[in-house]
Amino acid sequence: FRRRREAPPQLHPSPLVQLATAPENLPPKILKKSNDDNGSPPTFESLPRFGPLYGEDEKIFASMKKDAWKLVREKSGAADSFVIKETYFSAMGRVEQDARNSYDDPSVDLMTGSRFRKMMIVDGCFFLHLALLLLGAADHLGYPVGHGVFGRGRSKGDVKHWIKAMTFVGNQIPIVVLKELMKQTFFQRVVTSQRKWDEPNGIFRRALYEFLIFQAPSPKSGRRITIDLLHNLQGLVLGSGPKPDQTDEDIDLESDITTTVVVNIDDDGGQGFLSATHMERVGIRLKKQTRGGTKGIKFTTNIFGASLYLPGFAVDDDTDLVFRSLIEYEKRHVSSSSSSNRPLEVMSYLRLMKDLVRSPEDIRLLEKRGIVTTCDLRHKEKLLRILGWKLHGNCITPELDTVRLLTRHYSSPAVWGNLKNFLGIVISFFVSFALMFGLTSLQTFYAAYEHYHKNSTDHH
Repeated sequence: FRRRREAPPQLHPSPLVQLATAPENLPPKILKKSNDDNGSPPTFESLPRFGPLYGEDEKIFASMKKDAWKLVREKSGAADSFVIKETYFSAMGRVEQDARNSYDDPSVDLMTGSRFRKMMIVDGCFFLHLALLLLGAADHLGYPVGHGVFGRGRSKGDVKHWIKAMTFVGNQIPIVVLKELMKQTFFQRVVTSQRKWDEPNGIFRRALYEFLIFQAPSPKSGRRITIDLLHNLQGLVLGSGPKPDQTDEDIDLESDITTTVVVNIDDDGGQGFLSATHMERVGIRLKKQTRGGTKGIKFTTNIFGASLYLPGFAVDDDTDLVFRSLIEYEKRHVSSSSSSNRPLEVMSYLRLMKDLVRSPEDIRLLEKRGIVTTCDLRHKEKLLRILGWKLHGNCITPELDTVRLLTRHYSSPAVWGNLKNFLGIVISFFVSFALMFGLTSLQTFYAAYEHYHKNSTDHH
């Protein structure tokens, strides 16, 4: 008897921090269902289910998945459909154990091997079709031009609906499965048919690009292993931390700090981060990191001033949805974790951005520095809405609290102030000297010219 599974809960998360030391051949169990704050299974609007956790699909989505799998078999180039099936089932067999180990739900252990592998194939193929659609390769999938999902008549609302399903917490296909599927003939043909792949700016499409198209090398032992798409998204936001190449004057705020005490700051007490324009007024130059995420945030000082290095924040149509999913992802993981003091790192980063951006002038400054990227006025308004969210407990991590304290108490070095005054005097002197020299030279030239012109006239 196959029990009917509940509707997928409201964007629930999976963990990341524990993955740093996970062995590559046995990923931790992080894909799991979660109840809401009242202990009841939450509900959400009609979305396709990916994987075994959230029950049966509605008929329309089940039909879409069957069509996607049928298209893969037909377009794979083999005359015998049975051979294609065997190829895919064999591929899933190679990663089945790792895929099962990704789920933290007893119902997965009760699934037979053939049933589990078929679910990974059918759901995974549809998931990849949607991913390739979002990356601009829909024309190479082989659907009719007028297809309701993969044709050219789709709306932005439809696209957002699919993205919501793909970022729903727990409603995921393990990356190990998706990567194995991407090795198959059909998907390799799609990749090679797209002559040029432009790396997307938005975080969601960039995550798809990196683990499906770009195929970054597997992490070395001891480094973070991504389990699903949301896990990969969180990794893009957090990054891997800075390299030990700073000078002695640099203050590295995201180094090997192991404490997880969460600091609460009072919005009304004026103790948050300074705004972007305020920081520059007091001599803190805002700069964009060349690589890395929030773990690469650092504050550096020297005799000339101070710099705060921040990761890029690209705003597109999907940014709000992605960050809501990531917040839920972290909240659910922390609430169910035995380590209750683990900080909410994505939320902490949003708190920093919320304080940095308090006016349109702040947005313009951050855009000028290359930190914030928006395409139009609509995305600027979206950014203000995102940063206007009520953040859980106004908590920040100790690392970013150090940033807050250092920037709030920073003042330009007196030596540099005096030096600037001295340089101003020197520059003014040289400018005055250059002007006087220029005027004198012009007068001399004009007098010589007049004298020469007069002598020439007298001779004639």
